[in-house]
Amino acid sequence: MKMAGDVGTNEYAGKKVKIKCPKCKQQNFTTQETFAEVIHVTVTNGVMPDRADDHIPGGVISLHCSCNNCGHYWKPRAKQLTDLLLADDKKIQKN
Repeated sequence: MKMAGDVGTNEYAGKKVKIKCPKCKQQNFTTQETFAEVIHVTVTNGVMPDRADDHIPGGVISLHCSCNNCGHYWKPRAKQLTDLLLADDKKIQKN
């Protein structure tokens, strides 16, 4: 079971994003994508197991960004992290 603080590899490494901080216009920010996940755990004789039985990912609940330059915190006009990615053949758009 993945625990808090257990960070995996980023499958989007090296990809460009199409947004920037609306306050300072920099592209140095941290994203926070919150999503639902159903975790099934089978308790036997009142004892919690070492691992969950199943993880069922749900939909994205929210997406927020925090600028690493000026500290501005905002909600981008995107529904999920993949919406922030720039297509390989397109120029960066102004936000």
